[in-house]
Amino acid sequence: MSEKQGKRWSYGRLTTDQPDDNVSHALNLFYVKGGETWGRNCGMEFEDIKLTDLIRLAAANALHIQDFTLPADDRDLDCFMADLVMDVPYSPEGILGMLHTTAWGFSALREKLKLYEDTGLTPEEVAALKAGQARAGARDEAGRMTVEDAIKHLDECIPRLRADGCEGCAQEHEQLKLWLEELVALRAQQRVKSPCSACTSCPAQPKEAEKAEPLTLEELRQMDGQPVWAEEPDGYKHYSRWCLVDCAWKSKGLIYLCSSPGQVMLETFISNGGKIYRHPPKEAE
Repeated sequence: MSEKQGKRWSYGRLTTDQPDDNVSHALNLFYVKGGETWGRNCGMEFEDIKLTDLIRLAAANALHIQDFTLPADDRDLDCFMADLVMDVPYSPEGILGMLHTTAWGFSALREKLKLYEDTGLTPEEVAALKAGQARAGARDEAGRMTVEDAIKHLDECIPRLRADGCEGCAQEHEQLKLWLEELVALRAQQRVKSPCSACTSCPAQPKEAEKAEPLTLEELRQMDGQPVWAEEPDGYKHYSRWCLVDCAWKSKGLIYLCSSPGQVMLETFISNGGKIYRHPPKEAE
């Protein structure tokens, strides 16, 4: 790689819709348009072409695979290509599947990178921006600064005000900080002495019995589509999470817990020591 190419690789923008040399063309060979992967200048006349059409061309004109019929539907072809990678990875068909998988994966990564590069910010500028947002303080659900973060913000402002020679402003900020610290202390005392009656009496709040007792399989069979707390066994509690009960296969005796990144069979989860609750038990909250 030349020195010029090395600089482009390290520091310049990588994504473009108008590649002008071998490196930029390689980095933008596949892209996303209309929700589909396209190959740039990959057609028979060097035109842009959909990945599915490129696969059909390659199978017919490049690999010369005998007795090999590809699905006519593009979605079916996508699934078929994935199967080829798993079933026959080192055959001509498997190589075709690898091309398909590599191309759509490449295009997805390119589009993600393009979103960042379209901001015009360097990684250093993004880091500085995030640091500035952190200094400005976190926000609650309504987008407002929390009291605790307001105190942190004042801690940063006071030394700067004094450094700028504004002693009066610094003292006013110190007084405001003191009031906020007193407010935090009073809130903490109130929570300990007397929980909010409106919250404790709210019918949406879980009852202690509901929180303490794991759900039975029979109860779960009646909770299709409802959220539950999946408590992992000891040693794995940090993987505990909210899930949805999926009874779509209940007629076959199968119930699933659905969450990111996938799903697990309910009976398997329980037999391995997991427990299911309506709400996180106290020790998990």
